[in-house]
Formats: sequence, C-alpha cells, structure tokens
Amino acid sequence: MKKYFQNLKITTKLIVSFSIILFLGVSVNIYSNISLYFIKGNTNNISNILIPSLKSITEIRLLISNYRSLQMNHASTNDSNKMADLDLEMKRIDETVRKEKENYERIIQDGKWAIKISKLDSIYAVFKHSWILYLQESQQFSDYSRKYDKNKSLEILDNMYIKYATITEAIVELEILHKKAFEKAVIEEETYYTNNVIANLVLIFIPILVAIPIIYFLVFLIREPIVKLKKAAEDISHGKDVNKVFINSIDEVGVLAKVFNKMLLDIRGKEQKIKESSQIVEWRSELNEIMQMADSLQKFSQEVLNYVTEKTGSVAGALYLKEKDSYRLKSTYPHSLAKHIRQDFELGEGLVGQVALEKTEKRFFKDAGVRFQVSHAFGEEIPSKIWVFPIIESKYKEVLAVIELGKIEHFKGIHETFIELIQSPLGIAFQSILRKEEINSQSLTLIKINEELEEKHLALEQQNEEIQTQKEEIEHQHKKLEEQNKLLDESIKRAEFIQKAILRPESEIQKELEIPMFIFLEPHSKVSGDFYWCKEVNKKKIIIAADCTGHGIPGAMISMIGYDILNQIINLHNITQVDKILSILDEEIIKVFHQDDINDKEANHDGMDISICIYDAENDILEYGGAKNGLIYIQDNILQEIKACKVGIGGSFRDKKIFESHRIELKGKDTMIYLSSDGYQDQFGGKENKKFMRSQLKKLFLQLNNLPLDEQKRRIKEEFYDWKSGQFQTDDVLVMGFRLNARS
Repeated sequence: MKKYFQNLKITTKLIVSFSIILFLGVSVNIYSNISLYFIKGNTNNISNILIPSLKSITEIRLLISNYRSLQMNHASTNDSNKMADLDLEMKRIDETVRKEKENYERIIQDGKWAIKISKLDSIYAVFKHSWILYLQESQQFSDYSRKYDKNKSLEILDNMYIKYATITEAIVELEILHKKAFEKAVIEEETYYTNNVIANLVLIFIPILVAIPIIYFLVFLIREPIVKLKKAAEDISHGKDVNKVFINSIDEVGVLAKVFNKMLLDIRGKEQKIKESSQIVEWRSELNEIMQMADSLQKFSQEVLNYVTEKTGSVAGALYLKEKDSYRLKSTYPHSLAKHIRQDFELGEGLVGQVALEKTEKRFFKDAGVRFQVSHAFGEEIPSKIWVFPIIESKYKEVLAVIELGKIEHFKGIHETFIELIQSPLGIAFQSILRKEEINSQSLTLIKINEELEEKHLALEQQNEEIQTQKEEIEHQHKKLEEQNKLLDESIKRAEFIQKAILRPESEIQKELEIPMFIFLEPHSKVSGDFYWCKEVNKKKIIIAADCTGHGIPGAMISMIGYDILNQIINLHNITQVDKILSILDEEIIKVFHQDDINDKEANHDGMDISICIYDAENDILEYGGAKNGLIYIQDNILQEIKACKVGIGGSFRDKKIFESHRIELKGKDTMIYLSSDGYQDQFGGKENKKFMRSQLKKLFLQLNNLPLDEQKRRIKEEFYDWKSGQFQTDDVLVMGFRLNARS
C-alpha cells in the first residue's frame, strides 16, 4: 500500500487528500440540510444566522488547508506557473473571510446567540490576528517564489506552519462553539429531532475517523522525503559528510533527490581536485627548497630522485645524467639498487635512450597485454609499471637527464600533473648546477695556474738576487723579468697563443708531409680541447685528430698533455703502429690522471676520443685506428666510413682495452680522407635549432670532396657559421681533410 502511494505524483496525492476533505465537507452539508429541514420555528434563525457562519468557517478551513497544500507543492517544484493558482486561492479565502465577518456581526447583534457563544469574540480575535500575520508571510513566500529562491521559500513556509496551526486551532474552536450553540438551539427548539441529529453526527464522524489516518498517511508520504532532503542539506551546510539521500518514490521529490545526489557527486569531485591542487602546490614548494639548497650535482640528483620517487608512490627509481652522447646512471632509489641496474644507455638505446632522443616521456605496463621484453634501467625483463620522462634544458632543448620510475600500481592523475609541472624547473636547476660545477672546475684550474705563477715569480726574484753582481746583466734580466711577469699575468690570454704555437699551422705541416690538406679548428673558448698532431717518422706520414674531455682551459691542458705523450710515444720511442700508439696513450693518460684505482670514488674521468692515420707512401697503404672517433674517406665519389673502437682513451679504469687497426690499400686512387671531432656534428642551429648530425656532415663531405682543399675549408667554415647562425657554440670544433694520390 505504502509503495503504491509512493509511486504517485504529488499532485495525485494532493487530489486524493482534497477529495477526502471535500467528501467530509459534502457530508457536513448534507447533515446540516437534513437537520435544518426538520427544525421548526426558531430553527429558521439557526439557518439564517448560525449555519451560514458555520459553513463559512468550514469553507475557510478547507480553503486554508488547500492553500497550504498548494504552497508546499509549489515550494517543492518551484513551478512559476502555479503562482496564479495560489493568488486565485488567496482571493477565494479573503472573500470567504469577509462573508464570515458579516455572519459574525449578525451573531453578535442577536443577543440570544451572543449569550450562548460568549467565547466567540476572543477566539475570533485570535483568528483575525493570526490570519493577518499569515497573509503577510504568504506575500513574502510569493515574492521569493517569483525570484526562484527555493531555499528562502521553504524557510518562510516552515515559519508559516505555526500561524497555520494557530488559525486551524481557532477555526476548529469556532466550529466547536458554533456546533455547541447549534446543538443547544436544536435541543431547546426541537427536542423531538435530537436523536435524529445524533444519528446523523455519528454517520458523519465515522468517515471522518476513517479519513484522518488516510490523510495523515498521505501527508507523511509527502513530508518524509522532503525532511530527508532538508536534513541532508543542513548536514552539508554544517560541513558533515553526506553520502547519498535514499528516496524510493518516483514523484517530483524523487526526481529532486536524484538531482541532489548528482550534485553531491559533483561537489566531491571538485573537493578532490582542490585537495590534489593543494597537495601539488605543497610538493612543488618542498622541491623548490631542495633546488635552492643544492650545492653539488651528485647530492642534488639523489635528493630530487628520492623526493619524486616517494611522492609518486614508486618503489624504485633511477636518474641518468647526460655525458656526451650517452646517459650514465647518477643516482638510484633505493641506493642498493645501483648494483643491479643498467649503468648507461647510448642515445636511442632502450627506454632511457629513446626518451632522450625523442625528448618525450614513455610508459610501459606489464598488465597491458604486452608480450615483449624492453631494455630499461631495471634490466631486461617485463616490468610492472615503468614511467620514463626527460629533464630538458630550456634554451637549447637539450635533454640533460632522464628519470625512470618503477611502480606496482598505476600512476595517478595527481602524480602525472606533478611531474608535468616540475620538468621545466628541474631542467633549469640541473643546467644551473652543471654550469656552477663547470665554473668551479675552471676556477680551480685558474687557482692552480696562479699558484704556479707565484712559484715562478719567486724563482725569478731569486734569480734577480743571484745576478745583482753583474750590472749589465741585471738591466737585461730586469727587463726580461718585467716582460715575463706581464706574460704570466696574462697567462689565460697567452694560453691561446701557446696552443697555436704548439699546434703548427697547416702550411708548415703540408710542407713537411708533402700532402695537400686543410685544418679547420674553431675553439669553444679561445683555447681548445681538440688538437691535431702531424709528423713524418721513419718515412711514414702520421696525422692525428683528438677530442679531449671538456673545452676552455681544462680541455686545453688535457690536449697539451695528450700532445706531449704522443711526442714521447712516436718521436722518442719511435713507435709507428696504430694499435700500439692507442694502447700506450691509454695507459699513460690513466697514469697521469690516477685513474687506475678502481676504489677511488673521486678519481678523475678525463680522457679523449682520437683518430690516428699512418700513411705509407711507398706501399700506398693507409693504416687507421680510432677510439670513439671514426674515419671517413671518399674514392670515386663513393663515401665509406670506418667505425672506431667504442672505448675512449682514459676516462676510467677498466680491464685492458683492445684497440684495432685497419689497413686501406689505396691502389693509386685519388682518395679524400676526413677526420673530425664531435663538435661540428653536435652543434645546434638551423631553422629548428637541432644538431647538425653526422649524417649531414657526411653529405657535406661528399659534396665538397672534388673541390680544392682551401675551397673545401672555406665552405666547411661557412656552413658551420651559417648553421650556428649566432647560436652559442656547443663544443670545440676540429675538421681535418687531406688528399692522397692527388690528381695531377
């Protein structure tokens, strides 16, 4: 039964209630008419005075009840079309109250009835006062309803309930007084019909008793869901957590409940987004503090990786830092993971190398139906959830580092937003620390040079004291000391001159070797870490191009050390085999920089990439060997490349390295040989600010190989500056070309 009425629309429920009330009103009318028919004499006075008043009071009660129902219906639906019904109903109530006022005045004028209903005046005053207040709040209710202020309308409707109860109570008491007067009058005037009247009353009260619980039940069905919605709204306003409002009815209140529940879901979603945004702001603030406190690259890398891994809920992490064209492991999370994961990746190799090459993130999920292995930081296997993303330097878009995270569960949206927001600041921070460490390294070199200058200065002063006995020599030495002091004070500027003096000009080299050649050397910072070594030993023409670690003064110092070691190996020890030169050079560099201690964590990792060509003119054979620096030669407009060994000279202590040598039998053919460091091909520029790349360098060599060597050098230089186009030079640049069996 309850479920049946719940499925009715509110309008239908109100119609049922109104029908019951109407039925009662009709029953009362029938009863009154039957009673009036049998009452004689003074009963006419009852019909003319008391019955109309009683009828008006009953009608007022019915109209007010109906008006109250219409107000509740309007407040729940907020339908502006029903405002006209409310206004019309109010006019009907005003008209009925006016009629009752006239009946009341007639009753008061009749002394007989006034005595019988002595309480009528005070009760009517209560009714009149409450009715005026009810009218005022009804006007407020109408105003807010027209403004579609549903919450305020419901609030006023609740306040009107007290006045409604007072008016209803007064009307009921008026009805009771009228009925008592009516009963007394009938008893006095028509005793004969008393039993008949009582019987009619019993017949009327029986349907009334039946109707009351039905009406109460219908009102309860309407009020119960509204109360639930009201309570839920109050709980939300007080900050309480409301899950869902369960209302089974399919009427207007049920529809309202569905809208209310949808609103709750929207509010929860917005609260979650606000919470995540606040969390991300807090994480970024903490990460900024880490970046501001950074004092070394190793410590900063570990702290950043620890923080990012923990905040994303990852179980493992690795950070790879760029070293030339590869990415070497710099830090891990947890620290013990460092022994078990891949130590370095070449550009484009594995997930780390692919991310560095493509400059975009990559993800791998074991549970996504993938059935292949990938090469990642944690080994060669199928991981659970792997997320690899780059840290890109802002100006030249260079990938400075790659971070790889491993997780058991999926990465959440808050983690993705956090990583996206911190990538750019981390790129700036890494770039700043790298520059800081480079400056510190150069500062240490300058300090060392200054200390050497001071020592030399002291030695010169001692020499002055020793030659004071010779006047003429004193003046000569004094001038010489002044010149030397001036040169020492400008040692950094003079370093360029010194290096150029050591690296002989190409005209002198061509004259000695009797081989047409060009040398394009463009230092990054006046002095160069790239150098060349050319000499004829035992009728063999030796041409070497080398690229030392770094550039500027540190690179230049290493290049001079390498140049000196090559002098000792070739000139002093008379060694002219490519593989032996490479092996001895590697051993000497390791010794010079103390790289042979594998347990020394602070060991120097400097070294060089090198290409060595030894031309035996008598047999027309070119022998080549290289450490990470290949050779390109062109015959009959066909370009061929010989790859170098993948290990460099020095850098770190490893098992004994094996260097290979290659023999090229030229057979009298015109052959153009090219040697170069990686500075030219790694230079950023062009319209898209990308690297020149080795493939493009090969095409350039192929285009120029038939031109005279001075023209080739000019074109190579112009192409470099056109490509760079005012951009910052990335590294030292060395390109050498020489022609064997030149055409007559």
